Amino acid sequence: MPGQQTLTYFSAFKLPIGSLVSIPIGKRKAVGVVVEIKELTSQKMALRQADFELKGILKVINSEKILTEKQIELAEWISDYYYCPIGPVVKMMIPAKTKSENLKTKNNSEKVKTKQTLILTPDILSAQKLFEPHGIANSAILHSNLTDKQYLENWLKIRNGEAKIIIGTRLALLAPFITLKEIIIENEHSANYKSQKTPRLHARETAMKLAEIWNAKITFKSPAPSIEAAWLAENKKVRLEVSSFKSQISNSIIDLRQELKDRNFSIFSRVLQEKIKSALAKKQQIILFINRRGSSTVLMCRDCGYIPKCSNCDVPLVYHLSPIQFICHHCGHSEFPPVLCPNCLGTRIKFFGTGTQKVEAEFKKLFPEARVARLDSDIIKKVKTIGTKSLERDLVPSEVPSEKQLVEDFKDGKVQVLIGTQMILNKDLPKTPLVALMLADTLLHLPDFRSNERTFQLISRLKNLSNRNFILQTYSPENPAIQFAMAEDYQSFYQEEIQTRQELSYPPFSQLIKLVHQHKSAKKTEENAKILAEKLKQQINAINKTLRSNSLLPISILGPSPAFISKVKGKYIWQIILKSKIADIKLRNRILQITPPDWVVDIDPLQII
Repeated sequence: MPGQQTLTYFSAFKLPIGSLVSIPIGKRKAVGVVVEIKELTSQKMALRQADFELKGILKVINSEKILTEKQIELAEWISDYYYCPIGPVVKMMIPAKTKSENLKTKNNSEKVKTKQTLILTPDILSAQKLFEPHGIANSAILHSNLTDKQYLENWLKIRNGEAKIIIGTRLALLAPFITLKEIIIENEHSANYKSQKTPRLHARETAMKLAEIWNAKITFKSPAPSIEAAWLAENKKVRLEVSSFKSQISNSIIDLRQELKDRNFSIFSRVLQEKIKSALAKKQQIILFINRRGSSTVLMCRDCGYIPKCSNCDVPLVYHLSPIQFICHHCGHSEFPPVLCPNCLGTRIKFFGTGTQKVEAEFKKLFPEARVARLDSDIIKKVKTIGTKSLERDLVPSEVPSEKQLVEDFKDGKVQVLIGTQMILNKDLPKTPLVALMLADTLLHLPDFRSNERTFQLISRLKNLSNRNFILQTYSPENPAIQFAMAEDYQSFYQEEIQTRQELSYPPFSQLIKLVHQHKSAKKTEENAKILAEKLKQQINAINKTLRSNSLLPISILGPSPAFISKVKGKYIWQIILKSKIADIKLRNRILQITPPDWVVDIDPLQII
């Protein structure tokens, strides 16, 4: 495994597993954690045959157990399962201040009687909100936004058995529990539970392993759980709580194809316009959701088909109204939009697609008196001064309220209409009389096996923001994900989706592994991807020959192929997808061990495009 980071040293001191030491690595010093101890006398033969000189530790930083044996067991599992060095995992388990402080465990005879419960939330805001009612006496909170001092204080409360309730983000899985009896994962469906950097762990699988280590109960909670979670519950591996109540709101599915046939070319259907008119007349609040920022998603010349793309990334530039410019949403590159087609000098250039800015601009034309705010990442970037002003329609960029202020203004009624992207789903917003999904098709038609699942979850979450009317606009009104979500029928959706997954051998009926390579040279990226794909085939064939049974390894290679977005920030991207049913992690890792260190290995990726 690349960068294994498990090294052997000798010590004149008797050290417990989990203690912190200073060690030499070449000419530099590093901090290490003792993960295994062997008597020197029993290793004499191995040392004679070794091709390295055994060095001693430099000093003992902390003679107490910084990590428990169960933490080390979890760290080793994460390293194996997610095919990553154990060093970064262990580092995340240790508070920063422990490197300079010699910690002493309190002699608390009651701590072994403490029954600890871990409650995971997908984000820091949810963790803080859940933590407040519990108070600080018998509870602790862990997330990345704490200061080093705060983190250490909470970490010690857990290790000393003073905290019965531990609340936190996925980071809390690595805490030094004493008597963990139950794990609860709130909003299990959230993509935030999957880390996008090493170690690329997912809280769901890691929590299940932690529950196994502690023999603890584990419960998933979600209004629209992942297909994997529902399958685990169906097979009695976890307990699943699904919010199954039927809301009393009025639902409307608007077929945008019919709107076009009836010559309504607005992004606001006639039904939605009437509902908005009625809500504004009654002084009611409105939320309009569109999963794209900007004004138009693409510009195209209708004479030659030219589409302006980012010079650094292989993606179309997005047109923005404020200020007027093209922006790449991947690297931030910006340029002025052309008046004539740069390719054929034609004048028949047209903008297609819809974003938050276009929704806002058209809304203001239709309803000029309404107090409107937009919440997306473009607005947040503009913030310069906040002050205590209430939101006005014609604010200049320097007067745009902060993200927090926008939410507060909406709660206080200073903002009547909120237009936003995914950002609004993570805010503590009040239920409003009218919520509209401007276009349900943005996630639906992505070439990814989880597209239907994400669409169902998005609709479910948006419906939960309304207490009276929910309107969904789409070009695919007959899609099962839309129909089941609008009917709040998760069970039927699950039955249809799990059947498709089984037929196509997608998770939970296989494990996906995404291998990603980036390089500045398009030719080199392609060459490297094709070389690795061939080496993987050879490695699989070689392992097959060593197996005692006549059966072949249940693994297939998809690709290599360019990524869905094949160039980002000046680097070309190719990927290989492995679809595996190998139960033995060590055997699976024998295949992965030929992967070069400049490739990203993503076990259980959230998406394969």
